[in-house]
Amino acid sequence: MAIDEARRKENNRQQNSRDNRDNNTQQDRNRNNGGSGNQQVQREPIGVKRDGNGNLRSSEGHKIDKVYNDGSYLENRGNHSVRKDANGRLLDKRTVDKNGIEKLTAYNKYGQPSQTTFKDRDGSRVTVSGAATIRERVVQGSDGRYQTVRNVQRASGHSYTETRTTRSNGYSRTYIYNNTTIERHYHYVTPSYYSSWRYGVYRPVTLFDVAVYSAFDYDYHYSRVWAPRPYWATPVVYTWSWHRDPWYTHDVYGYGYYYRPYVRYTHPAYWLTDYIISNSLSASYASAQARRAELERERAELANAQAQATLAQAQATLAQANAAQQAALNMQNSQITEEMKEQINKQVAMAIQAHKEKTSLTVEQIARNPKLREEYIFVVSDELETQLANDAELTCPVNDGDLLKIVQAPDTADAQPIVTVEVVNSKKGSCRPGVRFNIAVQTLQEFQNDFTERVEEGIMKMKADPSLPQIR
Repeated sequence: MAIDEARRKENNRQQNSRDNRDNNTQQDRNRNNGGSGNQQVQREPIGVKRDGNGNLRSSEGHKIDKVYNDGSYLENRGNHSVRKDANGRLLDKRTVDKNGIEKLTAYNKYGQPSQTTFKDRDGSRVTVSGAATIRERVVQGSDGRYQTVRNVQRASGHSYTETRTTRSNGYSRTYIYNNTTIERHYHYVTPSYYSSWRYGVYRPVTLFDVAVYSAFDYDYHYSRVWAPRPYWATPVVYTWSWHRDPWYTHDVYGYGYYYRPYVRYTHPAYWLTDYIISNSLSASYASAQARRAELERERAELANAQAQATLAQAQATLAQANAAQQAALNMQNSQITEEMKEQINKQVAMAIQAHKEKTSLTVEQIARNPKLREEYIFVVSDELETQLANDAELTCPVNDGDLLKIVQAPDTADAQPIVTVEVVNSKKGSCRPGVRFNIAVQTLQEFQNDFTERVEEGIMKMKADPSLPQIR
């Protein structure tokens, strides 16, 4: 009974956290639309009327259980319920099977399923979103404290198991790469500008050899300019194992147009820069392949479940929606420039010097330093569907390998601060360069954590690679 009660409390806490995130997202939308986000006006749903008994009914005759302030409403259909916006567009669908397992499917603005969550009666849940599957449960640790355990499986291969213990100063994640288990630790940081909120920053446990830090001797607070002196007397010509992989060479889906590695290497920082970018793009390709396979399955199900006329109408609606998105998408063969790679090169050295202090560079450090904020490039390491800062009705995606920079310091008005970022460069189909959108500080810090972790992985691979000179 004690563990059931603990699960109930932990699930309530998580639901409150999710509700807060939903509220923050709505505040972002209101701010993007020029509103304060504090005033809520009751909207009347279109097509909803009252029957002879005074009950609200949808245009299709289904009972309406609840109408929300934004005009969306909950429609009771007997064996399941659906939530629609004020214009009748489907937002999500909820069903409960005979075993008490709840299934909640969320839909994007084009009517496509975007996320499905299965929740058991014991509070455990499985969420499938894009190319990721997340399993979450509450367990009691050996010390008696209750932990939230999340297992995240990504098509990109960047999968992990995360453990968060209540009333702790951080959390841990266990990654598995090529049958090798790696445990990473993250400590909570409280920003100086917002004392009631905190976010997780990667904290290295094992230090490198002194020679590694000497090779990357750079003051990451930007007190002086760093440029790598030739470290290897003879420039290294290196053949990457992926140079024939589809993610790089495929005529349609490959990213060879977007990125080219250095021809030769005079310093480990240049090799690490290529290691980080190539790993990000390989992950992006794997995720895109998984999305395409899922889309084909959805199309097959739709074709079997509905008449061809309905299918044609759905395809026409999607085509029209896609056409409206063209202005926000990058349709050009833009390439990561040498200047962008040089900046990432600097950031590799900054990450290694931060590693020496057993920490990672934080979003706050970057955002509060004008010069650092102006130059620092974040390498995206996850899939996001973003709302444009100047038009919340338009959305566009970013994913692994796209590049961002901060253009506005964190907004401290929200429970979870956000920053405004701009796309520096991107692959075809992502948000075009110059597009701006709001993003949670924690999400941006996750990108920064991943960057530091990839630097750490790269150093280990470099030291194990016999074709590269050793760092001495």
